[in-house]
Amino acid sequence: MPDAFSEDVTWEQPETQRISGKTDVLEHLRSRPNPTSITVLHAISHGKVGAANGEVTLANGHTRRFCHVFEFTNTKANCISVIKSYS
Repeated sequence: MPDAFSEDVTWEQPETQRISGKTDVLEHLRSRPNPTSITVLHAISHGKVGAANGEVTLANGHTRRFCHVFEFTNTKANCISVIKSYS
């Protein structure tokens, strides 16, 4: 959902360089394979920070674990300014 990202959002991933800007983040998301299922094991938030972890399964059957930490632009947590992903 494009409205979920601030214009100056950044995404830090272990396997790539930092991705900066809403357009580049959305382009990177579109380039990734679509998952067949996502299982969220834990999701927490407090103020302007949240985190989620779980497993994603791709069409080829490959399953990967994920953990994302989010920083939001406000305490409503409706607009992401920073994503830090860990694998």
